[in-house]
Amino acid sequence: MLWLVVSLYGLWGVDAVDRNKFKTCSQASFCKRNRFLQDGRQGPGYSVLADSLNVDSAGRCVKFKLTNIKYPAQDLLPVVVSFLNDETVRVQVTEENPLHPRWEASTPSADVLVPSTILPMDKVDINAGDESVVATFGKSEAVIFFEPFSIKLRREGKPMLSVNDLGLMNFEVYRPKDVIASSCQNIVFSGPENGKYLKDCPTGGCLTFATLQEGLDSCKSISDCGGIVMRPENGDLPYEMRKGTQLQQSPTQEQSYVKQCQDECKFTAFSPSKDGKTLSECLEENCKGYTSLSGAQKMCASLKSCGGIVKEGDR
Repeated sequence: MLWLVVSLYGLWGVDAVDRNKFKTCSQASFCKRNRFLQDGRQGPGYSVLADSLNVDSAGRCVKFKLTNIKYPAQDLLPVVVSFLNDETVRVQVTEENPLHPRWEASTPSADVLVPSTILPMDKVDINAGDESVVATFGKSEAVIFFEPFSIKLRREGKPMLSVNDLGLMNFEVYRPKDVIASSCQNIVFSGPENGKYLKDCPTGGCLTFATLQEGLDSCKSISDCGGIVMRPENGDLPYEMRKGTQLQQSPTQEQSYVKQCQDECKFTAFSPSKDGKTLSECLEENCKGYTSLSGAQKMCASLKSCGGIVKEGDR
């Protein structure tokens, strides 16, 4: 039987809690990476690989693998749905090829469930169809839907519990340590590069953000994030994380910001304009002219010998 237990103890005096002792979402990388799921927005989406479905010979569990619909390059997620005594259902999800093994209970005494409750059901009837699997045990029923993936549990025909019913599931796979972040103390982003895009998604998927700053801050903390692409067709979450760092011509007028490690001896900003003043001497590359200030600044920032920019007439 499924129970929902709510404790009301300790709810009084909540106003006395010192909120400064708790992190805000902007201070927690996990929260920042998953804010795109708020306000009812859909997650990346998962589906069951049809050829991965396996019902064990005793009919006590169902095994299958999930694929990320939006980011198919993400590692597959093996799932085991077990039917235990007292009509309990356990759902276990992990990665197929993790960087290192995730923790699992090695003995019954270490399990989060009471040892006496983790025995399998004596009888489970499992029927697999083209779109779902239906498992009947005692007075309960579990329906596993393939696409999009979700699980609905019923008892005596009445809905009791659901898994991923709103499509907000977002499994975070292990990521390699960010090599750039560990060796570079000054991560910057070039851009915007108009009409350009970056290819491929990082391991955790092409996460989307409402503001450019949110995207840039998250990209700094993601190991294989190469930059941010602004995609107008994404609506209220236009800024999308990408893995690649090589700019590609965009057919949809996207904008890109490429993650880079900048030498600390270089300047990172330009002082305000000084009317009536000039800078002497040209670079070895000569005093090359640019049609836009941003283009001149970008080139100057990439050259150690560049000391500044001078505006001459209409150049």
